[in-house]
Amino acid sequence: MNLSRCGVDLQLKRIKTENAKNAGKIIVATGDVHHFYREDKIYREIIVNQKVPGGGRHPLARCLDRHGKIPSQHFRTTKEMLKDFDFIDEETRKEIVIDNVASKTPAEIK
Repeated sequence: MNLSRCGVDLQLKRIKTENAKNAGKIIVATGDVHHFYREDKIYREIIVNQKVPGGGRHPLARCLDRHGKIPSQHFRTTKEMLKDFDFIDEETRKEIVIDNVASKTPAEIK
């Protein structure tokens, strides 16, 4: 199964997650938040469509060209995060989205 979201190979992400888990590493789901509300994505799209300094285009412009949209980088609820990690098994998903985030101090994560 070759899962892909906006050019990101989800099978590769699954393998990396399994390898990290097997190596005893703590995996934590985080968000690359660029706007708080989903509907504010329009402002991010304006930025992505601008030319970057030195010419060229923003890296996400390729995603916009291929799929007609960019990924929404809004602040996600726990429920939304669990849905976004649906490419891995439910137990691991809960562990990295809820358990590891809520139960570890910054010192434990390092």
